[in-house]
Amino acid sequence: MSHRIATTLNEGTTVKIVAGPTSDGDDDWYQLSTGATTGWGVGRYLASAAATSASGGNGEPRVFLAKMTAYADGVGGVPKNAKTASGTPTRWGVVAVDPKIVPLGSTLTIEGYEGVFVAEDTGGGIKGPAIDLWLPNSGEARTYGTQYRRVTIVREGPRR
Repeated sequence: MSHRIATTLNEGTTVKIVAGPTSDGDDDWYQLSTGATTGWGVGRYLASAAATSASGGNGEPRVFLAKMTAYADGVGGVPKNAKTASGTPTRWGVVAVDPKIVPLGSTLTIEGYEGVFVAEDTGGGIKGPAIDLWLPNSGEARTYGTQYRRVTIVREGPRR
């Protein structure tokens, strides 16, 4: 925050994420480029236009910046041995999504995690380009906080 402001952008301006996230302890910052200007922006002010479209276009996978949170059985009202909105047991590899953005049944990858995740759950607090990651450790879920990560939809689930 001690650096000069490189530019200000109107809502809806398209930018390219060049690097990040880098945390300052309070916020995750991303290096952004408009083509003419490069600077840093706080992740909570970024949203992907691709998150609201049916595909990434040109046959490319859909990629968006997701607001990430975590949940676990026995935490925050989630019962032990919980079932997902899809009727499957909660387990590692399951994520909760807003089905208007990521259809249930979609498979996706999450920046910083290995493997493929499946959108099988929903939640009242999950709105827009957000992902709630199921964790097997309730302590880790409680301390996960909010993170911003790139998510790639590997295969879209059926739209309902």
